[in-house]
Amino acid sequence: MRLRNGLTWASIALCMLTAAGPSGAEPYPSRPLRLVVGQPPGGHSDALGRMVAQRFSELLKQPVVVENRGGASGTIAAEAVARAPADGYTLLFAGSNNLSLAALTIGDLRYDPLDFAPVGTIGRVSYGLAVNAKLPIASVSDLVRYARAHPGRLNYGSGGVTSTSRLAFELLKQSANIEVEHIPLRGSALAVGEITSGRIDLLLVDISVLMPHVHNGTLRLIAGARRLREAADVRTFAEQGYPEAALEPWYGIFAPAGTPAEIIATLNQTLAETLRTPEIRQRFDRLDFMPLESTPDELAALIRNEMKMFAPLVERIKVNPRP
Repeated sequence: MRLRNGLTWASIALCMLTAAGPSGAEPYPSRPLRLVVGQPPGGHSDALGRMVAQRFSELLKQPVVVENRGGASGTIAAEAVARAPADGYTLLFAGSNNLSLAALTIGDLRYDPLDFAPVGTIGRVSYGLAVNAKLPIASVSDLVRYARAHPGRLNYGSGGVTSTSRLAFELLKQSANIEVEHIPLRGSALAVGEITSGRIDLLLVDISVLMPHVHNGTLRLIAGARRLREAADVRTFAEQGYPEAALEPWYGIFAPAGTPAEIIATLNQTLAETLRTPEIRQRFDRLDFMPLESTPDELAALIRNEMKMFAPLVERIKVNPRP
C-alpha cells in the first residue's frame, strides 16, 4: 500500500528498524551508563571523572553514574569493567597506572590492558613534588643534599605501588643516587592527608590536590613535570637537572572488549564534544590538566608505545607490586 507522501508501509517499517539499531535493539543509549573510576572519592581522577560524566549525561541524554572502586592502583576497577557486558553501558576511566604500568608490574593481573575497547584520551595530569614545609628543603638539590646527609631518614608517598608517580620518584632516586623509603598509598587524596599530618615527608602526585596545602603553607612545592599555572616560579625537574622524573600520566575512557564499533564511535564523538566544551576547558585549566583528544586507534597505540617505553625503566629500577 502506498501513502500520499510516496512512502510504503514496508519502507516505514524499514526506517523504524534502522533507527532502533541491529536486530531491532533499542537505540544507544536508552538507559543510564556507569563510569567506573579506580580511585576513592575526592582525588584528582575522581574530580575529572565526574566532570566527564556530567557532560556525557548532558550530551547523551542519559544519567551517567560514577562508581568509585579504589585500590590496587586502579586494577580493581579495570578488572570489573573488563568482565562487564560489552554493551556500552559500563565504561572505565583509566590511564597509565592501571593499563600501561600494571601490565609490566603486576604478575597476576587478571585482565589484558590491550583487550579493552579504547574510546579516546581525556588528557595528561600535571605532577608536582611537594615536601612537608617543616623540612629544610626548597629544591631538588636541597632534597638530594638532605637525603645524603640523613640516610634512611626520608620517605615519600605515591598514588600506589605500581603508579606513574612511584616510577617517576624511583627514577629521581636512581638519578640522584639517594635512598628514600617508599610508602604506597591508595590514591592522591589519601596521600595528601599523610603528608600534611607529618607521617610522610615527600609526595609526588597530581598538582591539583597539592596546591590548597601549598597555599596555606603546610606543604612546599619544589618541582613539577612542567611549569604550572598556579606555581609559575617552581622550576621543572628538567630545569633542575633531573629530567627522568618528568613523567605525566594520561587518562582515557575504555569499554569492555567486543563493544560494537558503532557504540565506540558514538562515545568517541561524545568525548570529543566534551573536551571542546568551554566550561570543561576552564575547569581543566584550573586543575593544570592538559586536554588531549584522540581516536580509539590512537589511544590503543599510546598504550602499546608507553609499554615499550616503560618496560626498560621498570626493569632498571626493579619496580614491582611490593613496596
